This record gives sequence, C-alpha cells and structure tokens, in this order.
Amino acid sequence: MPRIITVSSGKGGVGKTTFAVNFALTLSRVAPTVLVDLDTGTSSVRNTLDTPVQKDLYHFFRKKQRLADCITGLDPMLDPQGLFKNFSFIAAPMHSIDEITNWNDASRWKLVHAINELPAEFVMLDLRAGLDANVIDFLPLSNSGILVF
Repeated sequence: MPRIITVSSGKGGVGKTTFAVNFALTLSRVAPTVLVDLDTGTSSVRNTLDTPVQKDLYHFFRKKQRLADCITGLDPMLDPQGLFKNFSFIAAPMHSIDEITNWNDASRWKLVHAINELPAEFVMLDLRAGLDANVIDFLPLSNSGILVF
C-alpha cells in the first residue's frame, strides 16, 4: 500500500495546492509519487502544472476507467533534466461532478481502494478548502496529513 498523505486547509487561498504540488514533486525525487487533485471545482493542480490531461477523475467515476489509467505525467518541457520522472498526478474534472463534490460512502470507498492500487510509494491527496464533513470524513482514511493555514 502506498503512503497516503492528505493536504487540507481551513480556508481557501492559503497555499494548500502550491504546497501539495511542491511536496509531491520533492517526494518524487525519492520514490514514485502521485498527486490526486480532490479540490473539485477549481482544478488547481491541472492549472498549476500546465500539462495536457487526457483522463481525469471524471473518467474514473463516470466512464468506469481505472484510476491508474487517469494518471498524467509531468510535461517533459517542465522537467527538461528529468529530475521529476517519478512524479505524476490525477487531475480533478474540469467541471464539478457529484461523486467528488458530495462524498458518499460508495464513492469514497471506491476511490480509496483505487488509490491503494496506484503504482506509487507516496500518494498525496489535495483536498478542497474548508473543514466540512466531506473533508473531515476523508482525513481518517489516510495515514498522514498536513493542515496548511
């Protein structure tokens, strides 16, 4: 099983996604690392990395794709020296979908089981801002967490 690290914050605009991306990039220098963007609605990871995405969480939840098939590698133009070849990410959908906007047990467990099967030693989950029930319920499913404020 990968080491799952959640990154959350009490409010938006505190640098949570910036931290998550940079920490995941750093971890990838040690071992394969996948950053999963669960901050729906903003697709912040997708926008931050400016890398073409073929499949995202929409394809996992609605098109029945395996989560591992939704992994996007870093664009080689962003990493010309190949320092982050072990980094990849799973983008949030471009538009909000109910399965990850409002977690239910079935969606949460489907995702958790798929995360545990990802080909990575570290999986970083960029949760959405705020500490509502959807975020708080997800935190105990990981084995590490970081709160950015």
